[in-house]
Amino acid sequence: MRCVSARTLDETNEVIVAQATSALSQPAPAPTTLTAPRSVRFRKIIGPYAFILPKLLIFAVFMLYPLIRAGALTFQGGAILSGLKWVGFRNYEKIIHDELFWTSLKNTVYYTVLVIPTVLIVGIGLAALLNRPIRFRPLWIVLLIVPNVASTVAASVIWTYLLQTDGGVINRIIGVFGIGPINFLGTPEYVIPVFVALEVWRGAGFYMILFLAAMQSIPKHLYDAAAIDGATGFQAFRLVTLPLMRPTILFATVMATIWNLQLFDSPYVMTKGGPGHASTTVVMYIYQQAFRYDSMGLAATMSVILLLIIMTLALLQLVIFRKEVQF
Repeated sequence: MRCVSARTLDETNEVIVAQATSALSQPAPAPTTLTAPRSVRFRKIIGPYAFILPKLLIFAVFMLYPLIRAGALTFQGGAILSGLKWVGFRNYEKIIHDELFWTSLKNTVYYTVLVIPTVLIVGIGLAALLNRPIRFRPLWIVLLIVPNVASTVAASVIWTYLLQTDGGVINRIIGVFGIGPINFLGTPEYVIPVFVALEVWRGAGFYMILFLAAMQSIPKHLYDAAAIDGATGFQAFRLVTLPLMRPTILFATVMATIWNLQLFDSPYVMTKGGPGHASTTVVMYIYQQAFRYDSMGLAATMSVILLLIIMTLALLQLVIFRKEVQF
């Protein structure tokens, strides 16, 4: 009986092993895929684009089409009301020989070169002061932000009264020191610095907020490590704060370049481009060509040239200053 039972057990094990080997040798059944209905798949594909469609329409109507239209206008001449005609590259030839355009471009570049480093340095300095636990800190921040919130036209009107030759507050103050009244808005040497001072007064608060946020995001253990290494406050600011603020400074520089190369409202309100053409900017000259002389082709050509200048400067800044800082 024991021999029979052992033989039966061996046979059973052989059968089980054979069945298992047979099962493993057979290919696995293909997985069953469930196909969603066509309407569901269509909604899944189109749905994300439907959400961004309003933004794309706004971009196409108010940005892309005007850009394409301006590019086409550069090759057209004449007036809008009397009709435009194809003139080829004649508008570009006129601009090359237009002394007033080059004067306005020189004024714009001169203003931009003065205002950008000034407003950024002032903004960084104010942010460094307000990054300390000083009294009435929220009040100082609000007072610095208010000029930026105010309308540029309103600020220009206020500054026009402040800078008046007869009775202006600025001339009264300098008169205390025995300095005669100065015609700030009527002297070619002073008019661009006046607009620089106005922009610094208006824009310093905005850049201060940017830089203050960047300073407060820097980990404090880096300053502790610098202090252990014997760094003074100024050295920590130069070696820790400024390198880690590099992305914010780059952003501020690029935006300041874009905004200030488009200066228009302050000179238009305060001097109308004078004295002579000492404060005529590129955008002001574009405005005059388009709406005073009805020369849309020339205005569009100048706009495209200014766009190319702004894009080139912005790309150069991004290439030169875009560098990761590691500690």
